[in-house]
Amino acid sequence: MVAGVDEVGRGSLFGPVVAAAVILDRDYRVRGLRDSKLLLAERQAVLRLAPAADHLLVDALRIDCELPQRPIIHGDALSASIAAASIIAKVHRDNLIRQWDPIFPEYCLASNKGYSTPRHLAALHEHGPTPLHRQSFAPVWQSPVPQEAFAFMLQDEAAGEEAEALLESGTEQPETISKL
Repeated sequence: MVAGVDEVGRGSLFGPVVAAAVILDRDYRVRGLRDSKLLLAERQAVLRLAPAADHLLVDALRIDCELPQRPIIHGDALSASIAAASIIAKVHRDNLIRQWDPIFPEYCLASNKGYSTPRHLAALHEHGPTPLHRQSFAPVWQSPVPQEAFAFMLQDEAAGEEAEALLESGTEQPETISKL
């Protein structure tokens, strides 16, 4: 059983990384299947596969996992299972980000999916980051309004509980999908 593994959202300023692992039937061909584009998320997706994989094909990287694996540069264009994993991860993540668009309309998340487009960067500059922006990314922490935007970390316990609720909802944790 060979699983293709890929992730999406690693370079996004907003929202989760989503990984998927896919085992395709050896005789099944999907016409036109190609890439749509944290290793911990990929590992979690692999470990949740049923049936379990015997070998992994991973898009460009190695996963911290004991299974035999082969990283393939541009694997999403060369392997049907990696392409399928990539598409599943992308569609799932795009749906998650679209759900946040009405909550944070100034960032136009439905159109940029959390990536650093000029419009998203302008909104970040004007409004500062939300609690769901990735504070470790320079465009986020260098935002000119960080004091107000990060106030949720500094305010009373109620604000802290609200931030924890956002994190517990899975928005900051890597999303994994391992089953079709």
